[in-house]
Amino acid sequence: MKGYKWIGAVSLAASLFTGGCQDAQTFSSDDVVTKMLEGNKAVGSYYAEGIMNEYEGEKKIRESTIMEWHDAKSGKRRVEIRSGNNVTRSVNDGKQIITYDEALKTAFRLDAADVGELGAGTPKEQLIGILDKVKNTHKIEVVGEDTVINLPVHHVKATMQEKGSLFGDIDLWADQKTWLVLKSSSTVGENKVNFEYTKLDQSPTFDEKAFVLDLPQDVKITSLSDINPAKKVSLAEAEAAMKAPFYYWESSSEVVLAGIELNEWKGEINRNELTLNYTKGDVPYFSLSVFPTPKEGIGEGLLGEKPLQIRGIKGSYMEAISSITWDEKGLRYTVMLEHPDLTVEQMVKLVEEMKWSEKK
Repeated sequence: MKGYKWIGAVSLAASLFTGGCQDAQTFSSDDVVTKMLEGNKAVGSYYAEGIMNEYEGEKKIRESTIMEWHDAKSGKRRVEIRSGNNVTRSVNDGKQIITYDEALKTAFRLDAADVGELGAGTPKEQLIGILDKVKNTHKIEVVGEDTVINLPVHHVKATMQEKGSLFGDIDLWADQKTWLVLKSSSTVGENKVNFEYTKLDQSPTFDEKAFVLDLPQDVKITSLSDINPAKKVSLAEAEAAMKAPFYYWESSSEVVLAGIELNEWKGEINRNELTLNYTKGDVPYFSLSVFPTPKEGIGEGLLGEKPLQIRGIKGSYMEAISSITWDEKGLRYTVMLEHPDLTVEQMVKLVEEMKWSEKK
């Protein structure tokens, strides 16, 4: 499973979560999400600075300052995060993202397309993307008004309807004119992250060097895709990698098997993993991940998992990342729903139609 797509997106978005109001405004939950999404699409160029504080219980464990550069015309972005004596710099030139950790003296490159929908945008867009994800699992309401960096804002609160959500409770302070998020707070269990902009220049001028990382000569840029490159394999090669046949979908009039990829993970993960990509009408529909069943059972170690019967087997569903997971015959299967019109109910029915890869 291409887990880094959603893990990376959630991680970066979480790093930018931040936490008196007057009478509540008369906006419905749908109105709030719609207005924030619409306002966010109009994001122009800006330079911003902010402060992020992370807590475990009442104890502050980390304080960071963040600087952002965003050129709307070229789509280029730069983010610098300073925490203690360390600085992490990341530049997205639209084609690739290069991140440099000053303390570790390491630099990594990742194709911008591989970050996924949430990670591809500005930090504000990522935050709004998560709000869109939780609109069906949280109660979203405008609870009052306030000011942030001298701008009037709506205080929006997204409260978990059920315990165990991946995203927890979220407070957002959105500019009343543009609905851009200027301050936020996220609480998941004992962990809390607060973020607030202290400066926002929406008419900046950028030097071309702003979107170029000036790396030390002895630092080599490593491509993340080269660390564990995915190899395109045939069905027979996929079976050999799993050392067993597995359940999958053949191409049909309903869906098309666009390809099978094999990752041979080393280190702590140390396993072979298949990703089967499926399309419908030449558009990504869903993907299937297959790997040996790990020691951790379904629903252990992840927040927001809900029990779901799959093929008569106990499985789980994570609405936050639109994934279905179950274990069967020594293998773990995870389906990532990628098309917005594909429902969980439809996917469960499709799972019932899976075929055994070994030909009899």
